[in-house]
Amino acid sequence: MQVLVIKAAKSREQRAKSKEQRTKSKEQRAGSKEQRAGSKEQRAGSKEQRAGSGGGFALYSLLSALCLFIVFVYGCGTQKHYVRSDTDIKNIKKIAVLPFENFSTEEIAGEKIRRIVIAEIISRGIEVVEPGEVSRLIKDMKIKSISMIKLSDIKEIGTSTGSDAVMTGSVEYYGISRGVNINYPEVTINLRLIETSTGNVLWSIRKTSEGPNFWMRHFGSEGKTLSETAGEVVKDAIKTIF
Repeated sequence: MQVLVIKAAKSREQRAKSKEQRTKSKEQRAGSKEQRAGSKEQRAGSKEQRAGSGGGFALYSLLSALCLFIVFVYGCGTQKHYVRSDTDIKNIKKIAVLPFENFSTEEIAGEKIRRIVIAEIISRGIEVVEPGEVSRLIKDMKIKSISMIKLSDIKEIGTSTGSDAVMTGSVEYYGISRGVNINYPEVTINLRLIETSTGNVLWSIRKTSEGPNFWMRHFGSEGKTLSETAGEVVKDAIKTIF
């Protein structure tokens, strides 16, 4: 009888151990499933990161290409300008535009650009001393070269004409440039605005026209004339100060 009881007890223990083993096996399988699910989530996250990175790169490439296309189509001009930090341009009510120096092969390019500059300044509501009066005054003062003008000369011009500032300028290039397959107008100018009371340079700029655009280079379309190009160069230059 005791033997039967002992055997029954051992059998119950074995069944209990077997249940524990099955329970552990189930827990292990559940843990394995969780690990596989986590691995899938990681792979999905990695794909999303790669997709996001690819989208950002695609957007960057698109914007870069668009910028290059704009430059390619419309050409590119250059300008470098300076404005004195303490300048209050509202105090400049009247300007004497001096004769421009001409370093181009176009004989009267200096006077052409000077006239365009005067017209542009007047269009912005600023009074300009009559060019003939300025030329006569410079002749009377025996100023041989505008590039060698002295501070005392600038002050005298200001006093004689009642101008708050004088504008000096030069023309580096004015003409038709010849490319590989096309000819196009090119203009390069330098301008300076000098306060007559102090001799301080309030503003200066070097401005070059844009080259031939995409349509001119590849389709032979008609571009701007030399006069139109000169007008645009002057306008773009003057608007950096007035």
